[in-house]
Amino acid sequence: MKKIFYFIIALFIFSIPVNAQCWQNASVGFHTLAVKNNGTLWAWGFNLDGQLGDGTTANTNIPIQIGTATDWDTVVAAGRHSLAIKTDGTLWAWGYNFYGQLGDGTNNNTTSPVQIGIDNDWAFIAEGGVSSFAIKTNGTLWAWGRNVYGQLGDGTNTDKNTPVQIGTGNDWAFIDGGAHCLALKTNGTLWAWGWNFGGQLGDGTNTNSNVPIQIGTDNNWKNITTGGIYSLATKTNNTLWAWGINNAGQLGDGTTVNKNTPIQIGTGTDWNKIAAGDFHSLAIKNNGSLWGWGVNSSGELGNGTYISVNQPQQTGTQTDWQSITAASNTSGSIKSNASLWIWGRNDVGQIGNGGNVDINTPVQVSCGTTLPLTWLYVQGQLQTNSALIKWATSSESNTSNFKIEHSTNGTSYSTIGTVAAAGNSSSIQRYEFLHTAPASGKNYYRIKQVDLDGRFTYAAVIVLNNVTANKLVITPNPVQHTSTIYFKEAGNKIIRLLKANGQLVLTQSVPQRSSSQLLNMAQLPAGLYLLQVQTGNETEVFKIIKQ
Repeated sequence: MKKIFYFIIALFIFSIPVNAQCWQNASVGFHTLAVKNNGTLWAWGFNLDGQLGDGTTANTNIPIQIGTATDWDTVVAAGRHSLAIKTDGTLWAWGYNFYGQLGDGTNNNTTSPVQIGIDNDWAFIAEGGVSSFAIKTNGTLWAWGRNVYGQLGDGTNTDKNTPVQIGTGNDWAFIDGGAHCLALKTNGTLWAWGWNFGGQLGDGTNTNSNVPIQIGTDNNWKNITTGGIYSLATKTNNTLWAWGINNAGQLGDGTTVNKNTPIQIGTGTDWNKIAAGDFHSLAIKNNGSLWGWGVNSSGELGNGTYISVNQPQQTGTQTDWQSITAASNTSGSIKSNASLWIWGRNDVGQIGNGGNVDINTPVQVSCGTTLPLTWLYVQGQLQTNSALIKWATSSESNTSNFKIEHSTNGTSYSTIGTVAAAGNSSSIQRYEFLHTAPASGKNYYRIKQVDLDGRFTYAAVIVLNNVTANKLVITPNPVQHTSTIYFKEAGNKIIRLLKANGQLVLTQSVPQRSSSQLLNMAQLPAGLYLLQVQTGNETEVFKIIKQ
């Protein structure tokens, strides 16, 4: 009998140090949305159409919590509307809706999050000012909102106020869009559609298209992002590419000449993350350094000046930048310690620092009200039939206790223990708690610090994967170069790697005494692969994503 198992992300973790900053993801524009590590939703900035989601239309220049839910996962701050996915896979939207970009079947604004439909299989969202895009877990592509340039890709130029499927394909991996759209398929091919007056589709013409068209024949595209009138992308060899309108040097090729096909920017092979605003570009290299180019009139490049540049220039000297976001003339990034930084345009409070003045260097956004305690570290370690949670503080004031909370889905937590705190201390205090019955698979832990007056805050969530009951673990997954396959039991096995279309890529034999096998995918294009593991007459199938 053939058994099928799906492991999109398999974590093989023994010890995870976690930093005390609080931000999980963020999206900037004229308003900013962000999700904290505890799953709460926060917003600030422009709110004329209710895009903050707090039930009002009043701007705010400091982060405010939206509702009380703790199951928010991914957010996108569109031009004047907002999109979000919860951890249960449901889709939510709020704000401006003149073109139907909320997808709720109306054209009415709403000032609070509303669920779009009843489906719970939404996996990825993107916004395009007055259009919206999403991909489901089954790889299908959906779009709604304004469609004057054919940016929805459904073969028409008619606006839609509910999500419509684009074509019949189920192999879409990523999308980013606006008046024009870029998308990647799981086989690493690049597709584009929509507005093209400046060559931003990259097909060598300046003609709009209202259906997806493949750009070139390469199948090694890795990351994509769209600016208002141009496009950026990286390939699996970590080279950087750009095309479209280049009036402010936003392509980064040292000129201000438009390009209607992708051109390589420089010769570097170490580009990792990319983001595009209206007329400026950001990137993070493999070493964690931050780079910017294009318009800098509001300080959106973050380099301490207001001078625009037409080639990538490093922003500062720090090398702990992890993710980036850009829109309009505002930029943001989350560092590896989960701290959020924003810079650039700030006329409606979108930086979130309590002011309304543009800032040309990154500014840290506060995690909100903090209690008089300083976390030193939080760690988790799997032991035999148990999980040891350790943490330390460097100072405490009026701290009552720590409650250890556990979850198997990252959403619903229950208290599994309480540890008394030192109360008041200016020296390092170390604590630990032993969970004697971790579940098979992922175990989520968070520590709730409770003050004497009843106030509380959370440390960042840590994840331990108890693999003792699993037959097989693939780590890392997604993979950039090599992964290791860990088998529960040694024995003769045959492994086969196939592309999503069934094409066989490689076959390997696993020796009798081996309990692991190295899988080299460095030379393979990005996309979804299937790993078949045959033991005797039994075959198991696992999913692997190559980045």
